[in-house]
Amino acid sequence: MSFEEANKIAKQFMQKQNNDPVDDFQGLSPFQMHHLIHDPLHPDSILNIKELSVEQLERIPMFCQVRFLAQLIADSKGLKLTKSGFLPMKVVEAIYNQGYIREHFVEQGIQKRMREDEIPSVFIARILLQVMGMTKIRSGKLSLTKKAEKLLADGQLLLNTLLQDYLKEFNWGFMDGYEDDRVGQMAGAFSIYLVHKFGDKKRIDTFYAEKYIQAFPMLLDSPIPVYQEPVDYIGHIYIYRAIQQFMVYFGLIEYQRGKRYDDDSFVTKTALFDEFISFE
Repeated sequence: MSFEEANKIAKQFMQKQNNDPVDDFQGLSPFQMHHLIHDPLHPDSILNIKELSVEQLERIPMFCQVRFLAQLIADSKGLKLTKSGFLPMKVVEAIYNQGYIREHFVEQGIQKRMREDEIPSVFIARILLQVMGMTKIRSGKLSLTKKAEKLLADGQLLLNTLLQDYLKEFNWGFMDGYEDDRVGQMAGAFSIYLVHKFGDKKRIDTFYAEKYIQAFPMLLDSPIPVYQEPVDYIGHIYIYRAIQQFMVYFGLIEYQRGKRYDDDSFVTKTALFDEFISFE
């Protein structure tokens, strides 16, 4: 056998390995998982974002929240921030009162102040505008960029940019205090795939956390408090970031939270999911 023939056989073997389904990846191949991790909206990725109607876009909570905040900024011709650099509380309250995203602690009456940094969904919407290159700050005023005008004129482009930047550029752990920023965000699109595969049936949220950890067991080597089991701790971070603050925010799942802290919570795929997402 020549050297060239041996290289050809080795290459074919490696390609087969990269395209073979992996049980821990729920039947995805390493090649497919590679794109879900590094470039989920790449043309070669199995994740596809469908063209949505105006009515469908209106059912995506974070899309509506980001657009509403952008419109407030546009209408104000420069929104003056507080001395600490946050949105004024009356603006935060106006955004929250639109009802796009409901915060558990606000609805329970535990969180009463409408400070931007204490209302995660509002804080995240503002940061996303920055990450997407839609806002700039000058002399303590928040205003829109030329890119914002382009995105606001095209709802589908705004959605695609929002999802792409949420998955790749926005730091999911920037305000939750957990040490490992990888949990949930690493292969965030894999969580969408899990709901695609299993979401037709109502399932406990820890089901998805376990599937995610099965795919990425190296996360169990993260710093873990001595009083917690690694699987429970990483699972808790995953549920908070990937389920409560990603897939709920994008209208992909219905999340039925337990009434008490130790009650089970459940995940079900929304009707919007299959209108919004497909896997090829």
